[in-house]
Amino acid sequence: MRSRELTRESRKFVKHIPLVVAHRGASYAAPENTLPAFLLAFDEGADFIEGDFWLTKDNQIVCLHDKHTMRTAPKQKNLNVKKSTVHEILGLDFGKWKDEKYLSTRIITLEELLNVIPHGKGIFIEIKDTRQIFLSELQNVLKRTQFPHSLIRIIAFDSNVIKNSKRLFPKIKAYWLFDWLLTDKCNNMLSVVSKLLTTLKMINADGIDMNYSKRITGEIINEVKKEGYEIVFYDVNTPEEAQKLAELGVDAITTNFPGEIKAGLQKK
Repeated sequence: MRSRELTRESRKFVKHIPLVVAHRGASYAAPENTLPAFLLAFDEGADFIEGDFWLTKDNQIVCLHDKHTMRTAPKQKNLNVKKSTVHEILGLDFGKWKDEKYLSTRIITLEELLNVIPHGKGIFIEIKDTRQIFLSELQNVLKRTQFPHSLIRIIAFDSNVIKNSKRLFPKIKAYWLFDWLLTDKCNNMLSVVSKLLTTLKMINADGIDMNYSKRITGEIINEVKKEGYEIVFYDVNTPEEAQKLAELGVDAITTNFPGEIKAGLQKK
C-alpha cells in the first residue's frame, strides 16, 4: 500500500512538457520551409516540424508559405505557385535572402520531406491550398510514403479544409487554426471560446491551434480541454511564454526557436 501511495504522490511532481513544434523549421536561423531549416530544427530537439503547403500546376505538393514566390525568392521571377510547375519553382533560389551560406537552397516537396524526417519525429502540415484536389494528392503522397498517421497533424485556417480532412483521414489529428488578434478588442474572451468550441464540434476537429497572446489564461485553456479538445499555441518565442503555457497544460507549442524553447521547458 505504501509503495502505491508513493507512486501516486510522485505523479504530482511529474512536469508536463508540451511537444515543441518548429515553425517552418528552425526559421530564426535557416530559410523558412526549406530542408536546412527542418534538419536544423530536429538537430535542436524539436519533436515536430511545421510547414506550409500548396499544390503546383502539375500536382506536386510543395513547401511554401505564400501563394507567390517573391518574398522568399526575391529578385527573381515571381511565380504563382498554383499556376507553376514544380520544375519552374525548383529553378528559384529560396536561401540567399536569409544568408549567403544558404545560396542555391531549393524548395522541397512534401514527399521528399516525409522521407527524411527522423524516426519518431512528426510534422504539422498546414494546408494553404483550399482546393479539394489538394487533399486527393495528399492522400496519394501518404500512401506512397507510408508515414505514420500518428505523427501527422493537419492544420488550416479554413474550417472546411479541416472538416474535409477529417472525412478523408479520420485517424489523422486535425487542428483548426485561429488568430486571437482578430479579437483584441473583445472584453469577454470566454464568449469567443464558446463560439470556437461550436465550430470545432461542427467540423469534427481534434483541437485548436491559436496564436499566443498575453491575454491567454488557464480558464480559457481549461474551457477547451474539458470538452475533450487538444490545444496548441503558435508564435511562442520566449522560454517564459513556453513555461507559462506548459504550466497551464497545453499540448504543443509552435516556435521559431525550437532549441531555446526545448531547453527552457526541460529545466527544473
